[in-house]
Amino acid sequence: MPIMSPANVLNALSEDWPEPPQEALASADSHRQALVDPLLLALERGIANPTGASSEEAMLFAYALYLLAKWREPRAYPWVVRWLSLPGDAPFDLAGDIVTQDGSRLLAGVCDGDLTILEALVLDRQANEYGRGAAVGALSHLAAWAEVPRESVVEHFLWLAREGLEREPGHVWDCLAVACADVEALAVFPELRRAYSDPEVLPDATDDDEGDDSQ
Repeated sequence: MPIMSPANVLNALSEDWPEPPQEALASADSHRQALVDPLLLALERGIANPTGASSEEAMLFAYALYLLAKWREPRAYPWVVRWLSLPGDAPFDLAGDIVTQDGSRLLAGVCDGDLTILEALVLDRQANEYGRGAAVGALSHLAAWAEVPRESVVEHFLWLAREGLEREPGHVWDCLAVACADVEALAVFPELRRAYSDPEVLPDATDDDEGDDSQ
């Protein structure tokens, strides 16, 4: 049985505790139906003012990301994409290291199999590069979880390596190399090696073992 009411859960998740508020999080699962809309609103409010969000708004935003992804709530998908599509350091201003630590899993958790928005984020050069990298990682998670056909993800990675990504150094290339290794996209490794042999692209995202498709 839930220990806290939905209103008290929201209040607790808005406070900066030294440790996660376990009672509030346990109660949140019991109040899922009542909390989805307020948590979606927390995402909307945070994205509307990413650099000026109060500490309470930022805390609730972070917990909203995790709870909605845990619940596989597809209505959170456009908001998570908009957060990671923010330019400059705005995604980090709002949610700190969640961008790099869990951004890809959060995206994969809410996308409900719709890859078109993910693929557009990967190519969005106006977005934060770490947000773009999270979208690449989300594609590899979905393939690894068998929630989308692995072949379609590998084919998309192959297109990105051949022509889709800009030929210049960037975090997205690093994420693509790691994602290809994660899903054993052997067909992409020759294209990655070709891209990283280009002096315009940094050749340090993957080591020789990861890129060796002869093993």
